[in-house]
Amino acid sequence: MSCSIASCAGSKGGQMHVFVVPDLEGPVTGGTLFNRRVVASLQAQQADCVVSSKATADEQLSRVGPEDVFWIDSLFLDLLPELARAPRRRAPLGLLVHYLPSLVTRGESVSRSELTLAEREALASADLIMVPSRYMAMVVQRLMGALAPILVIEPGRLAVGAAKPPGAPPCAVMVANLLPGKGVLPFLEQLAAQVRSGDEYQLNIVGGFALDPQYAGECRRAAEDSRLQERVRMLGECSPEATLAHMSCCNLFVSASTMESYGMALGEARGLGLPILAVRGGNVELLVDAGAGGEVVSDVTALVEAFVAVCRAPVELRRRLDAAQANVLAPRPWAQVAGEYLDKMEAVRAARQAEQTCRSRDVEPA
Repeated sequence: MSCSIASCAGSKGGQMHVFVVPDLEGPVTGGTLFNRRVVASLQAQQADCVVSSKATADEQLSRVGPEDVFWIDSLFLDLLPELARAPRRRAPLGLLVHYLPSLVTRGESVSRSELTLAEREALASADLIMVPSRYMAMVVQRLMGALAPILVIEPGRLAVGAAKPPGAPPCAVMVANLLPGKGVLPFLEQLAAQVRSGDEYQLNIVGGFALDPQYAGECRRAAEDSRLQERVRMLGECSPEATLAHMSCCNLFVSASTMESYGMALGEARGLGLPILAVRGGNVELLVDAGAGGEVVSDVTALVEAFVAVCRAPVELRRRLDAAQANVLAPRPWAQVAGEYLDKMEAVRAARQAEQTCRSRDVEPA
């Protein structure tokens, strides 16, 4: 997924884009998938694009110039202030904000004083900030003020709506790596307490176990509860393509996540025409639409109640599914995402050049 500086020289745009990100072939998360798709699409459009590990970032930074840009993933918050102090730095440093830890632990009302030191320093040191949603742009603006240009680059959507079989039993899907912020464990525990003998729903959970093995083990044990054994399947980590295939076989999407900076799986669910039940948090309310059969609730308890109510009411499930199918989101090709990114980066570069020109004129002798 990476390309060398030499191999990309002279390609489209004349500006190099360096992405310091976790392994693009690592565990499938929203952030990693975003990075992977954007890098691949930029390379396909012949843009200068380099992928760097955290270990090689300092060396890579010394090789780029003031016209280039150096993006650092928000999983490496501590790296950005360190690079900002590098004596050989010439390129502007950008922070790629897939999430902020304090938003997950403290909620979206978190204040600047409640941010971790690493978060405050990274945001203050960034020359540019990239976010995946207008919601995250507003959060960063509120927390840090207008310290740096903020680029909103929303993820792509591959899914295309397809009619679901009428009258099919409730088959729901939850796409979430097994991490505390995704809310899977309390959902399963409360769902088990709500089971009735006549319930016929199936819930498939797509998500990796490796990021927090202890929590994942607790989730798997909860799914093995005798009341859920015939109703819940833990599918583990799947490729993006396999995940979409699983989703396309379902007629309901469920999210217990407490905070989504964008919510890529929610976007794909809207593209497939699936009604969504989700907990409020972050960008969720901008993707889940009551007019498309969706419902946003206050917490996991309310989510379980809404889920079992819909599953026990075939007419209501059909109504929601029809509404979702009538209001699908159009696909958003990743090539379009890359194109928007390049256009916005060109605008940023032009603004920087204009500012530098003005400054140089200000210091010229009369």
